[in-house]
Amino acid sequence: MNVTVVLDRTTRARALAERTHCDCELCVTNHELLAEGRRLVLADAVGVLTARVPDWRDRVRPDELDMGNPARCVLGQVFGGYVTGLHALYGADATGPGVVAFAGLFPVDLWRDELRADPARRRSS
Repeated sequence: MNVTVVLDRTTRARALAERTHCDCELCVTNHELLAEGRRLVLADAVGVLTARVPDWRDRVRPDELDMGNPARCVLGQVFGGYVTGLHALYGADATGPGVVAFAGLFPVDLWRDELRADPARRRSS
């Protein structure tokens, strides 16, 4: 039985907590939700960052990017430190759209792909 479920943006982002364990339909669906959720969270983070620091891409060196290092993560390279960047973007409570994308466990490859994306595509998204 195939069931199509339409999930809102928040629900998809919550799928970040899901993990794929096998090739069964449920795990494959969870894996797809995980990937979609990560893309949505990254898009939110890019939007927040771009609104505050339009030239942030020029400040981040993709080859040195390390999301587990507070000085070499995206916020570290843009603001000089992870915590400083969180506070600059989200205030003292450090909550809001996309905040998860700045965490150390967020896949660095997604950030690198964003940084290396075609500039024309970035402007249209």
